[in-house]
Amino acid sequence: MIGSGSFAVVYRGYWRKTEVAIKMLQNNIKNDQNNFLKETSLMLNLRHPNVVTLMGIVSRPKLCIVTEFCSRGDVAAIMLDEEYIVESEHIRKICLDTCRGMTYLHGENVIHRDLKARNLLIDKDWNVKVADFGLARAYNDQPGTMTACGTPTHAAPEVIKHLHYTGKADVYSFGICMWEMCVRKEPYETIPGFQVIVAVATKRMRPKIPATLDSRWSSLIRQCWTEDPELRPPFQELVELFEQMKFTTPLKKMPYKESTKNSFTPSNSPLRKSSTPATPIPPPLLSPINHGKVSGGFKKGEIEIVSLDEDSSQGEQDGNVKSPQNEMDAMELSTPTPSSNSNSGFFGAFFESNGENT
Repeated sequence: MIGSGSFAVVYRGYWRKTEVAIKMLQNNIKNDQNNFLKETSLMLNLRHPNVVTLMGIVSRPKLCIVTEFCSRGDVAAIMLDEEYIVESEHIRKICLDTCRGMTYLHGENVIHRDLKARNLLIDKDWNVKVADFGLARAYNDQPGTMTACGTPTHAAPEVIKHLHYTGKADVYSFGICMWEMCVRKEPYETIPGFQVIVAVATKRMRPKIPATLDSRWSSLIRQCWTEDPELRPPFQELVELFEQMKFTTPLKKMPYKESTKNSFTPSNSPLRKSSTPATPIPPPLLSPINHGKVSGGFKKGEIEIVSLDEDSSQGEQDGNVKSPQNEMDAMELSTPTPSSNSNSGFFGAFFESNGENT
């Protein structure tokens, strides 16, 4: 077994002497079968070097999807492994591959709806491929407002709030992905998922961007996760931008491990401001970000808030945050509505429908 999800387990196997990944449905619940078949139907006609290829379907004894095997795992595993040396040029290449794959998907009228570093797989040649279409939906599948879903840490505000959303929701998620790659941490890692949802929807919370991050990255991240979906760049523009970006040539073409573990930050890391001339990119689309604290127990300096009103005050307080107990994988996000009980306010309905302990 090489992985598992909410309704399937993934194994490595062989088909016609070719190594493949086999996603096997864990049970025969009709709902899960429908989700499984929906993923299959979306993948059937998708063919792109940066999108995981469907090889076939097995119906018995258990329903399985057979896809190409990506031997190097996912991007998140690389970024969270401290033994890997990751430089800006490596991240640029990963981002370029991702945006090429997403440009293709949007051109096929498919919204991914759960884009994150764990759903970006890497093959033996270090090509990045967009994967896991379990939550994807065709644009014309359901006009108007679509069901809110996705991973809480990566879900766009309009998705959380059950507003009508488009492929620009994927661009927001890609902004969080870039942050994951540049900072090499999981977003909001000390904050429970339901608190993330509340703060993103009501306070415009974003992961904190380190002051030492190369301005080219910080500017681009902010453009992708800006609140107004219309101001987020489309993936085709991002492809053109990443094709033009220039960074110092790394020691090796892709992330690599030293023979002994290093504790220093490489000079070409995105967390070291580059002394080389920056490739011109559009100015940030967001207003200046204030560092502060949202009420609800967030740690000081853990988040960033974009101020909505000039007269709004944002005090900073110390707080203690418990490690998240809830699962941070893809989940349904309920429409926030006021409630008269102890959970009254924006997310009363969310707590009730998801069984959160308050």
